[in-house]
Amino acid sequence: MAKLTPQQLLNAPSHVRTAAQGLDPATALLRVWQSERLSKTYADLLDMPDYAPACRYFLNDLYAARDFSQRDHDTERIHHLLGQVMPPVVERSLADIIALNQMSHALDARLVNVLVGRLGVTEAISTAQYCQAYRLCDNQDARAAQIALLSKLVREVGALAQQNMVSWSLKVIKGPAVRLGWGELFGFLERGFDAFRKMRDAAAFAAIIEAREGDILVRIFAGEDDPF
Repeated sequence: MAKLTPQQLLNAPSHVRTAAQGLDPATALLRVWQSERLSKTYADLLDMPDYAPACRYFLNDLYAARDFSQRDHDTERIHHLLGQVMPPVVERSLADIIALNQMSHALDARLVNVLVGRLGVTEAISTAQYCQAYRLCDNQDARAAQIALLSKLVREVGALAQQNMVSWSLKVIKGPAVRLGWGELFGFLERGFDAFRKMRDAAAFAAIIEAREGDILVRIFAGEDDPF
C-alpha cells in the first residue's frame, strides 16, 4: 500500500466536532480527588527534573477535571491511519492509549455510581469513602490490569520519544492537523512526547508507578481506609 501524505492522511477521515457535553458533577468531583491524590503520591517525582514533565502531563492531560471527549473521539478515528505516515509502533501505542482510556472510563463510571448511588456522596469525597467504594466495585483484577497497561504504555511512549523519526513525523503532520481541526489530538501527542523525551529512564518511572499503585490497590482491598 502506498504511503499517504500528511494532507491525505488528515483528509481521509473527515474531522467531526463532537458536542461538548462537559463532565457531569460527580465525575468532575472524582477527577479532582484523583488528581489531588496523585499529586501527593508522586510529590517526590514532581520535584525531580527527569520525572516532573511526565507527572505534570499525566495530571494536566489525563487526570484533569476537564472534558476530553473531542480528543478521545479523534484518537479513535485516526489511529489506524497514522500508521501510514508514522512508524507502526506509534499506531500500536495509540491502540494502547485507546484501550487504557476506555478501561479507565468504564472503571471510574462504576466507581462514581457506587460513590453517589450507594454511599450518598454529593459535594466531597473522603479517603474512607473512596476506599469503601473501590471495595464495593469488587474489581481488583480489572484495576490491576489497568495499572499493568499503564506501566506498559509508559515504557512504550518512553522508547518512542527517543526516536527522532517519531518527533520529525509529528512536526510534519502538526501544521495540516491544526488547519483541518485535529489540533487538540496532535497537541496532546506532542506534549506527551516532549515530556517523555526529557526522561532518561522511562522503565524506572513505569516501575515506580506500578509498584506504588499496586501496593495501594492491595491495601485498599485488604480493608485499609487510608492506604495512600
